[in-house]
Amino acid sequence: MVNNNQTPSREADEIIETETARVRYHRSTETYLAAYEWESDQSLSATLAVIIEVISDVDSTSLPPLFDRIDTDALDKLFEPTGNNERDRRAGRIIFPYCEFLVTVHADGKIVISPKQEDSERE
Repeated sequence: MVNNNQTPSREADEIIETETARVRYHRSTETYLAAYEWESDQSLSATLAVIIEVISDVDSTSLPPLFDRIDTDALDKLFEPTGNNERDRRAGRIIFPYCEFLVTVHADGKIVISPKQEDSERE
């Protein structure tokens, strides 16, 4: 079932599998949690787009381009490893609205997607 915001209503906590990520939905907070693997062959922005498509339950062609909200090249490079052997960027996050969501990407690859509050977008 889809509500007025095009987001499927979910009855319980669940795991949603995508091609590139495992997304956990927490019903009590209406929040989706995922972890990006920096060693992945798919970019962070592409992974994020797939996650949003799946949790929105709409075709990606029906969603506005992610690059309309954020510079996807900059997002992909923001927290990528700069050292040879281990992740050296452990702190920081970026938060931006996209569709009916508020997206938070952490330096460690954690992705949090929550419902956007009415006053969270200032255009």
